[in-house]
Amino acid sequence: MAFWVFWFFWWRAKKNNLNIWDPKILSWKSLGIVLLGYVVMFSCDSLAQYLMEMRGIDTTANQDTIVQLLAGVPFWLALLTTTPLPALAEEIIFRGYLYKKLFGGLSIVGLVLSSLIFGLLHGPTDWLSCFIYSSSGLVLGYSYYKTAYLIYPIVIHLLNNDLTTILYYFFT
Repeated sequence: MAFWVFWFFWWRAKKNNLNIWDPKILSWKSLGIVLLGYVVMFSCDSLAQYLMEMRGIDTTANQDTIVQLLAGVPFWLALLTTTPLPALAEEIIFRGYLYKKLFGGLSIVGLVLSSLIFGLLHGPTDWLSCFIYSSSGLVLGYSYYKTAYLIYPIVIHLLNNDLTTILYYFFT
């Protein structure tokens, strides 16, 4: 089932002329784009998490929901459901359709608005949790804006979700 969902989103993106795969993705420059994007996203998340902890808040409502859904789920299944599918689907929806198709793909206003919508649809309960998801959306959107390929935000998103899931399963 997961394979078919993955394939469907990939197929729909290709059918709508959204550039997914960059033939140069395996270059040092591409690796630098992915790592820089991840580091910036991680830094924004860490800053917001630190400020949340100072206010006595442990985590976001979105993260709490994911943790509850994954209770008792084997690691391999959790990794499959929290990493490739959301990364691919959300990037095609938010960066491909919303940002590029709706806002034109080169619009800074579209970049900001699609990032805010991305943040709001992750169910923030306060400005810090909104900042976590909206800043992530901004980093992902900016990587798409600069490269014109969805593979960059997909890989950054995948890396973020992978590491979060791995840390949850092995360090909590």
